[in-house]
Amino acid sequence: MSRKQLKAFFRPLALMGSAVALCGTSNVHAQVSQPWPPEVAPDMTVEPGPGWPPRVVEISRALPGKPFKEGFVDVDGFHVRYVEAGKGPVIVSFPGSGGLEMSTAKDMLAKDHRVIEINPPGWGPDPVLKGERDMRDMATVFVHVLDKLKVDRFHLVATSMGCNHAMFAAIQFPERVLSLTLEGGECFTRPQDRRAQTPRAVEAQRAATEGKGFNSDYSIWAGWPAFQWSENKWWQTPSYQARLMQRRYVNNFPYTRNAHRNDMLAGAKTLTMPAIQMVGDRDEIMKVSVAQAWKEQMPQSKFAIVAGGTHDLQNSQPEQFVEIMKACSLDPSPSKLMCPGD
Repeated sequence: MSRKQLKAFFRPLALMGSAVALCGTSNVHAQVSQPWPPEVAPDMTVEPGPGWPPRVVEISRALPGKPFKEGFVDVDGFHVRYVEAGKGPVIVSFPGSGGLEMSTAKDMLAKDHRVIEINPPGWGPDPVLKGERDMRDMATVFVHVLDKLKVDRFHLVATSMGCNHAMFAAIQFPERVLSLTLEGGECFTRPQDRRAQTPRAVEAQRAATEGKGFNSDYSIWAGWPAFQWSENKWWQTPSYQARLMQRRYVNNFPYTRNAHRNDMLAGAKTLTMPAIQMVGDRDEIMKVSVAQAWKEQMPQSKFAIVAGGTHDLQNSQPEQFVEIMKACSLDPSPSKLMCPGD
């Protein structure tokens, strides 16, 4: 894939800052099987964390997202971006706070399913919106998007902070959600389950609450989460992640996610559809101890710790992600995947 093609790929589907980092500042070559001389983290403004720089590798996995097409739906006063691919039973994806992100796992699922990912207005590639938005209300907006796309019942997948959207959707529309697959879910994370933040990250969050951050120096947004490189997600460099976090911090603060937390805690215990929560043992945001929180708050769900997985399991361990999802959500059967201690 040429540099021009790379830019075309990332323009509608990824963060603009990330596209610049990928195409303009690193030594990554996008052709499949091309050796990658890894970039060196620039001085100490980027705290690269474990796994960087990686050894030189042969890139054997292509950029994901080729089957997906972009569309828009106007609903409830929002111009909502989505991507879609495939035919068959419907899988709906709610992304994490970085917004729309293509994944190898979604490419795999689109071979046998109609896969739709909905971008929360103002996240990822969208312009920043003014005014607060409630995550419970936004979950309703997403379901109204599906109404316009003529989707009735669906399997629901969610990532990180997007799991709040998924829980509110499942609680409010249980008759429509066939199953829940939650990846690195933020719903029940306790303080002790989170990785420690660096002083740089604390400063970044403070700046975000003051409406700052859109400038050429994105380095203050680096440092948390500690960078974890994955060979399967070869395009994610420290600078890529720093730009991603810049957008996350600035765009997501207007989203109110805790206003209805008690309703979520109560509603979670009433859900009866198959549900699986996954977390990687290399997750850069949360510790595997979060399994205990899920066991307490949603005891009817299953929990899997994915070996070698980062916070983005769909790209770092896509085969495992799809295998677990098929066994526990799409075609649930008695599973050996249990919470630690069971």
